Amino acid sequence: MTPDHDTPTPPHFSRPRFDPTINLGHILTFVGFLAAGMAAYNGIDKRLALLEQFRVMQVSRDADQDAAVQAQGADIRASQRRIEDKLDRLAERLPPPPRGGAS
Repeated sequence: MTPDHDTPTPPHFSRPRFDPTINLGHILTFVGFLAAGMAAYNGIDKRLALLEQFRVMQVSRDADQDAAVQAQGADIRASQRRIEDKLDRLAERLPPPPRGGAS
């Protein structure tokens, strides 16, 4: 007695066959793929909208920060000029250093 897997198979069973029928499983799988694709597209669309909104907010934030840095730079330059002016006035009040050398 030989096992079943040792029996030779006829050649017509070894070829893959195409079954043209459509059953409920095929329809449910297709609908599932459509739903998954629509959900993925919707999620990506929302994420892109959020990224664009954050980009616009960042551009305005950058402009505000640039203006603040420029204002601080102007304040620093103005205070530096005031300090230089005060040093010049102090230097004018001091007596000149003695010219003679110590021997």
